[in-house]
Amino acid sequence: MLKLGNGELHATILMQRQIRDARFPDCCWVFSHDGKRIRDFRKSWRTACRRANMYFVGADGRTTAPIFHDLRRTAARNLRRAGVPERVIMLIGGWKTRSVFERYNIVDETDLQDAAIRLDKLPASEIGRSTVKAEHLPQEATALIN
Repeated sequence: MLKLGNGELHATILMQRQIRDARFPDCCWVFSHDGKRIRDFRKSWRTACRRANMYFVGADGRTTAPIFHDLRRTAARNLRRAGVPERVIMLIGGWKTRSVFERYNIVDETDLQDAAIRLDKLPASEIGRSTVKAEHLPQEATALIN
């Protein structure tokens, strides 16, 4: 199980648990409404998205909320962009294999632009330099260098 730190998220979860326990001591559900189990949250999700102005307007003029599962992909992208190691992201998101994680780890135009900017900032003295020491190369490769 993933242990939460002592940050703001942890404090919020504990506060919500205390409120639930005080108002509905017999409720065992993590997600509940008035102490009763939420069986399907899609309508509430759509309402919450509309209130937060998180929706798409289709060609027919109807509004559509983002799919709740999309948040997982967004979290993976945001964590990667924040510099969190991919192995840590996999643990947070519950992805056990690299191949499944890669389906969520979407690279988009912004990522490509960021890579180009980083490359442009690389000092000229570092471009094309090998970081591998000759003694770690196979003998055939070392002969090519010398």
